[in-house]
Formats: sequence, C-alpha cells, structure tokens
Amino acid sequence: MKGKRIWILMLCCMLVLSLAAVPGRAADTGKTYTVTITSQICREDGTWYAGTNRKPQYQAGQTVTVTPSLVVVTHDDVQFQGWELPDELTLTTGDENTEEIAFVMPERDITLTASFKIIVPLYGFSVSNNITGARLGGAVPAGNHRPVSCGEVEGYWFVEWENLEGLTILEGDKSSENITFVMPDHAVTLKALFTRFDDVLPGAYYFDPVLWAVERGITNGTTDRTFSPGNTCTTANILTFLWRANGSPEPSAANPFSDVPSGSYYEKAAVWAYENGLVSGNAFNGGSACTRAATMKYLWILAGRPASGTTPFTDVSPNTDYAKAVSWAVAQGVTNGTTATTFSPDNTCTRGQIATFLYRHYAQ
Repeated sequence: MKGKRIWILMLCCMLVLSLAAVPGRAADTGKTYTVTITSQICREDGTWYAGTNRKPQYQAGQTVTVTPSLVVVTHDDVQFQGWELPDELTLTTGDENTEEIAFVMPERDITLTASFKIIVPLYGFSVSNNITGARLGGAVPAGNHRPVSCGEVEGYWFVEWENLEGLTILEGDKSSENITFVMPDHAVTLKALFTRFDDVLPGAYYFDPVLWAVERGITNGTTDRTFSPGNTCTTANILTFLWRANGSPEPSAANPFSDVPSGSYYEKAAVWAYENGLVSGNAFNGGSACTRAATMKYLWILAGRPASGTTPFTDVSPNTDYAKAVSWAVAQGVTNGTTATTFSPDNTCTRGQIATFLYRHYAQ
C-alpha cells in the first residue's frame, strides 16, 4: 500500500511539471513586466512624430497580442511600415511587416516600435491662453473635426476665444469653453482669453497690461472682481506701482515727508521715490492726481535720464523739466500724443493708462 502511495505522488508531480512547461502558459512567479508600444510617424517634411502607450503588465511566458497605438492620426491618414522588435523576441503570430503580432513575454520589460508614413497632408494646431501661455496641440488632416477646450486657470475665468476668424465652428461659439472646428488646410493657433476682473475685458487697450501688472504683483484690483481702469491714478498709486515694478527695494533713508503716515501702503514707495530723485521736499501729496508729464518723467529718471531728441508737440516746451522725458518715452513706444501735435502733459492718468505705460516700458 505504501509503494502505491509513492507512485501516485510521483505521477502528480510529473503532471504539475508538464503543465508548467506548456508553451504560451504564464509562469506563476507573481512577477510581471511592462510592454511599451511606440508609434513613430514620419511627416511629409521628414520629421518624426512619436507617441507611446504602455500596456498592462504581463507575466513571463504569457502570450501577448498587440497592434500599433496611434496618437492624433488614424489609420486612414498613415501607412504601416513595419515593427522594430527586441532581439530574441519569440513571435507566435505575424512578423515585422504585419500590424498585429503575438509573442511570448520574456522575463524583462520590452519596447516595441511601429513605424508609419503619412499618406495625407497634416496641419498643425495649438491651443494656448493669455495667462500661463501653456500650449497643447498636434497635427491633423484638413477636414478633421477637432474639439478643443479652454482648460482652467486658477483665479481667472474664461471670456472668449481669439483667432477663430475664418474657421468653420461646428459646436459652440466665441464665448464657449468647449468648441469643435473643422481643420482647414493650414495651421491654426487658438488662444483662450481669461480675465479676473469684470471691467477688464478683451478688446480694451489695457486688457493685457492690467492682467500683466496684477499677475506680477505691481497692482491689485479695487475689489475681488473689479479693477476700476477708469479711476484716476494718484501720485501714491503710481509711485507704489513703480516701486513694486522695480522689485520693492527696502529704502535706507528716514521718511522725510510730513504727510506720509507711518505704516501706510505707500510709505516705503514714497521714501524710495525720494531716494531716487523722483520727488523732493517734505510734502509728498500722495492724493494728488498723477499727470501724463509726471509719469513720463518718473520713467525717464528711473531709466537713467537717457538722451532724447525733440518732439512735434506744440504743448511741450523745450524748457520744461519733462520735455526730454516725453521725447524719450515717445521714441521708446511708451506713449503717444493725444493728437499729432499735442501731448496734453497736464491731463490726469487713469489706472488703466498707468498699467499700460508700465507694461510698454517693462514688459515689451
């Protein structure tokens, strides 16, 4: 009886070993390996586009069937050219020239590369926004129905799309967060316009300048949802903006002004302006309206008082202390005249105008 039991035990062991040796059966080791498929697509200009797709992990010995993973384009747009396979990969179905292949998973991670050739023209498209500048896009054939989304930008809300002119829009419109358009036979560059103020909208000359200034901490809104671009900009405002635009340096001198309260938001800016020769005396007059002449003079002094020519403005006398500043600012594209022959030096400036002057000088 004992010998019979031994023979039964030996037969069971032989059966287990024979099952483990069956080709294509996964070895029950518990360890798995990754299959990465790369699709290389040769464009018409000779450059390459590559997309990757990682397959679920497999055990060694398992039979794996794969086809190429295309990104952006479809099988109607490309022609399969062949596989580049790892050395010693055992194929059970197909070969280097067939799109579908099957193989025995080795005991390691592997990468398979499928090559394609473009058989229809592709045109590039990109989607960006006016705040972060982040871009998405790809290349698709003309006639492709292309859905795009404006995405999200923290602290801002979407207003409208830029550069939709000439496109056939199938879904949505200029103010829709998601749109679908027909790809034309040329490149397309779309921009999603975001804002953070209800009174700062696309089309206003100060749209980009205000958002730039707020993004860099040069100024803030008058409320969470408003900037008040038409409000008059005071001397305290403009000099604080300039101080922040120059890095908010810590002044070294004592406060010389009798009308600048200690701890006020513009105290350091006022002292810094005094140190840099923008203002003088012991009265700051922070609540006075900032004029066009004063703004150009501040910028000119901070630029190092560069040499300048003359202006065509009949209301800017060469003998004034701001004549060189106005001439320099016009030459630099910071400002223009209010007419072809006048500058209106005594006109007061709005918050939107000041943001625009700073943007032109510091950002462009």
